[in-house]
Amino acid sequence: MATPEEKQRNLTAIMNWSLRQTGDATATSQFTEMDPERRRWLAEALQSVSTAPSETALLKSSLDVLRKYSSSIPSEGQQTATELNEGEEESIVKAIEQIQYFVDDLDHAKDLIPLNGVDVIKQYLHHPSSDIVLGTCELVAMATQNNPLCQSAFLSTMPRLLSLLDSSDVPSGTRIKALYAMSCLTRMFPPGLSELIKLDGISVLLHCMQSEVTKLVIKSIFLIMSYYSNTEDNIPEPLMKRMNTITDECISLLRSCSDPEVAGHLLSMLNAFITNHQAAREHCKNPDLRLKDLLKEKLAELPADPIDNHEVIHQIQQTCFREE
Repeated sequence: MATPEEKQRNLTAIMNWSLRQTGDATATSQFTEMDPERRRWLAEALQSVSTAPSETALLKSSLDVLRKYSSSIPSEGQQTATELNEGEEESIVKAIEQIQYFVDDLDHAKDLIPLNGVDVIKQYLHHPSSDIVLGTCELVAMATQNNPLCQSAFLSTMPRLLSLLDSSDVPSGTRIKALYAMSCLTRMFPPGLSELIKLDGISVLLHCMQSEVTKLVIKSIFLIMSYYSNTEDNIPEPLMKRMNTITDECISLLRSCSDPEVAGHLLSMLNAFITNHQAAREHCKNPDLRLKDLLKEKLAELPADPIDNHEVIHQIQQTCFREE
């Protein structure tokens, strides 16, 4: 059975062979009989192209692998499940990777719905293997990115994603992929953002900002910033009500932060808030926050790089304390 890559290579080879046989259309034909080895190659290439299964069929086959081993996932109220050997676990990993390959195409991502693939994929977010959970988180992210149909279909995974993200017992790589999936479920998809707010996902993101995993901290900052990038009229009211809390947390983390890269991202977050939102700007002027003194300290303490820390500090000072 030819893979999609082999099918493409055979198609390319056949096209190149055809062009070589055509040559210059104005020249006199120099037809010669094809040698047996070339005839056999052409026959095999044509057969592989004509008999290769469709990508939808291959997607269905990979989903069937996940269904086959779904008994390895503990059901609700169950402490144990069927144990897998190394080969069986590898089959699941390969099936997930194959599905990732296909759903990178928007149309194939939508195929998950008529193929009843969404429910079986959701189950694997609860698999005992952290590698399989990591791959499943990435699969959810790839299927839902800029795809409202799949965002809606996978919306019920939000509680599990938040649970993975908020647990220090979960490997950092899996937590980062869970954050990636949550980002894809909520960006440019108001129902996803509403679900995040309802489940108090902002508190989970604030908790992640306190993590010792730098990549998780930075990605959490970026995601929160994206939620506040619209004008105030287009930001959900519950989010606007959390802005001061987020600003306070940002200032608190900045005060204790010794990592120049993380400090730079915290400064960028603070700058974005006060630049775009009057409420945050007024809040930062509160003397109890001691932001003015903190900015002077960070200006002396932090290097200018890696992300123009000094310039951002000057911008915040100008915006909040120009009149003082």
